[in-house]
Amino acid sequence: MVLAYEGASESGHTAGTELRSHVLWISDDGIPDLGGTYEGDTCFADEVIQPALTYPGAYRRISVELKSKPLEDGRVDLASGVWPLANLHPHVVMYLLIHHLAVNSLLKSSQVDEMEGGSIGNFENDIPPGPNATETDYNDASLCLPAFQVLKQLIQRCISDAVSSGNVFADAILQHLYRWLCSPRSRLHDPALHRLLHNVMKKVFALLLAEFRKLGANVIFANFSKIIIDTGKVDLPSARAYCDSLLKTLQTRDLFEWIELEPLHYWHSLLFMDQYNYGGIQAKTQNVTSADSSDGDDDIDIVSSWNIAEYLPKATQDHFVLIVSEFLYVPWKYMKEQVACRAAMRDDTSCTPSITIMAAENLEGQVVDYLRGQIGTYFAEKLLTIVSDILLHFKGKGKSESVGPSNSELDPHLHKGGAALEFIKHICAVLALDQNVQHDILG
Repeated sequence: MVLAYEGASESGHTAGTELRSHVLWISDDGIPDLGGTYEGDTCFADEVIQPALTYPGAYRRISVELKSKPLEDGRVDLASGVWPLANLHPHVVMYLLIHHLAVNSLLKSSQVDEMEGGSIGNFENDIPPGPNATETDYNDASLCLPAFQVLKQLIQRCISDAVSSGNVFADAILQHLYRWLCSPRSRLHDPALHRLLHNVMKKVFALLLAEFRKLGANVIFANFSKIIIDTGKVDLPSARAYCDSLLKTLQTRDLFEWIELEPLHYWHSLLFMDQYNYGGIQAKTQNVTSADSSDGDDDIDIVSSWNIAEYLPKATQDHFVLIVSEFLYVPWKYMKEQVACRAAMRDDTSCTPSITIMAAENLEGQVVDYLRGQIGTYFAEKLLTIVSDILLHFKGKGKSESVGPSNSELDPHLHKGGAALEFIKHICAVLALDQNVQHDILG
């Protein structure tokens, strides 16, 4: 079915180019046939530079995650511009879905071009320097601009058909646009055309992130598929209201007219290193009322996705996940108890907004002090016990047995200091993501 929609996109683009008297560049090898012999290296002709920005840390308030449809991704991670911002987040963390970034970027390319001073056709930053970067590469990049306009007209017609008559085929073409554009199987595949759209997508996405920050959102992680933001809220109802207000404001911006943002996950607390290494307390459902916002301890869902744990010996991996999960759960449970206690003691008749704000500011400081105390007592004692158990477990075993998983073959120095040392190094690297207690962890 996907191939059928890609074929429909190809047929529509072919018809458009022929109407404008373009010579078709049909080819079966993923490189456009422009006449003559292509002498460049075709292995990396379709690669695009992926920007990355990382701020490790911890988020202990509710966050939300926004994620796009897989149809916008094209080939695996090919077009994903990544901006991971890692930290430990004590607020509600929000996970948002992004829909139709490629379509929106294509339709708004003229507007972006005006904002950037006509820099969309500038490929100097998108073609890697070196012996394979010839003058022909730059010429091909500029020559694909007319084809870009034809593609834009095709998508405009598809949107008109999908909106006015509910044409399901036009809608499918819109959903599969980027998949088709960056697929080497397409007979009209052109790496220069792919790079041009990708260049516009990066600009639109950067403007989208700037708009998020302008509206006061703290971006934790972002790529073309999803955005995770720290809401700064402690309870789910407030976080949901904040998210709804934020998305409604973004929908009024003309530049993001066709981009759809949809909340996917909420996190009570999130410890984020990068997209492959994170853990958090995930909210059970999104439809949470004020009365249901205080979930019981038996109802929490702690997600652990730590790729770095795979490089530890099997005997220590469960201990790693346990310590990191408790590092998330212990301060979150304390915060929840403090919020409940304050709510029970609050006198609505005497409470003023200034007192409420001051109490909220003091709460986070109390949680940090509590966590520092737990690090020096509970976590220190538990780590000493685990290290002793690890040393006993590997005592008398050969060096090859203590290495553990086969992943260690990737790095000959992986367990150079022994299983216990590697375990402590990994634990400290993760717990130190919390900037508030980093000195206590590494000191």
